[in-house]
Amino acid sequence: MLLREGAIYFTSVEDLLEDMQWEDLTRSSGAEPERKPLSQLPPQQRELCNQLRNGDRTLDELAYVTGMDTPQLTGALTLLELQGYIRSLPGKTYHLI
Repeated sequence: MLLREGAIYFTSVEDLLEDMQWEDLTRSSGAEPERKPLSQLPPQQRELCNQLRNGDRTLDELAYVTGMDTPQLTGALTLLELQGYIRSLPGKTYHLI
């Protein structure tokens, strides 16, 4: 039903990246994605990186110290992870690379 109404069917991460017109940050060679300096990141992403400089933090801790709501926070964390700035760890914990 949804497909008839225009929903898109994804079979892989690559399908999503292509549909969203996002750069495919996965590297077949295993090389790290090229990162811009932290000073060039949007303010919310820069704030998250600054908070993670003091050590690993959980999602709840980051929400508390930044004042971001959960959708905004998880979106920014996902982008930072795709760009190679942070790594997610078990227990909804994040680590600055």
